[in-house]
Formats: sequence, structure tokens, C-alpha cells
Amino acid sequence: MAVWLGVSADALVAMYKSRFPIVQDFDAVTWFDANERKIAGDRYTFGFGQTKEHYERLLAFNAGERSEPPEGYTAPFCTKLIHDAGERSS
Repeated sequence: MAVWLGVSADALVAMYKSRFPIVQDFDAVTWFDANERKIAGDRYTFGFGQTKEHYERLLAFNAGERSEPPEGYTAPFCTKLIHDAGERSS
């Protein structure tokens, strides 16, 4: 995307942070499983087939209070921020 816009990756990140604060709030509670299935904490951005309970089970799993990930999801999980950092480096 940065190349297409003719800016550096850092400039693109700076534009995102300054122009899209609501999207950042959504991203802060968004996770992806090993199969890149999305699981989100905000009901407006739930992944396909996701319920509120899936996110609550994910939080419990990440906190070590639950031994199994939410049904239909595969550990390990990463946040969108980690996901995007990998894309930036490629």
C-alpha cells in the first residue's frame, strides 16, 4: 500500500494513527488465530460466525484460565499489530 501511495511504510503508519483512531480501537481488541481466522472484542467487527462468548473464551485462554482455545479457533493467536508488523517487513 505504501509503495502504491508513494510513501514510506513509516509514513503510512503515521497517517493511519493520525487519521483513523476508531479503527485503532477496533484493532486493539482484534486477534487472528493460526489459520488467520479473525476474533474480535467489538461486536461491530466480529469475525465470521463469532459470538461474544468466543472472545471471552479467548481472553481466558490467553490468561491461562482455560486450557483450550475457543471452539473453531486454532492457537497460537496474534494481534493485528503483530500481523501488520510482519507485512511491513515484507
